[in-house]
Amino acid sequence: MADPVTAAVIVGLAVSKFAEGAAGKTAEKLVEQLWGAIASRFQTKPKAAAELAKIEATKGKAPEAEANLVRVLDGELFEDDKFREALEKLVREITTQEPERLQEVLVGVKGRNIKAQGVSAESQSGEAVKQRVASDLEATEDIDLGSISAKQ
Repeated sequence: MADPVTAAVIVGLAVSKFAEGAAGKTAEKLVEQLWGAIASRFQTKPKAAAELAKIEATKGKAPEAEANLVRVLDGELFEDDKFREALEKLVREITTQEPERLQEVLVGVKGRNIKAQGVSAESQSGEAVKQRVASDLEATEDIDLGSISAKQ
């Protein structure tokens, strides 16, 4: 028997739509469907709709709104078996998708001075990999990246 799908798992997957590179292309569409199903369900419930709006506005970085949404969704899952089954089906489809291969190097680094030398990212498996190298860097003074390479 499969593990039960909780409201927290469902909301966590739905919110993953805001995380770049979190899912492959097929799973990305399924996550969009999951988010859409939840948003549609709560569009007439002002408090829940407000929590969804907070999550969207913060690009998925609203833990309190996420926790509130879990509580509301938990009640809906208890009350409506068809809705629960539909969301569980989407969750199972999402979790069985092969994840997109993602390679990140020097991403989101913050500091006063950032210095990196001889950084290399290489994929050798023959499969396409989404690569991010030296992105979203924040320095209050100098950034010296020297030589950086990314190969597939």
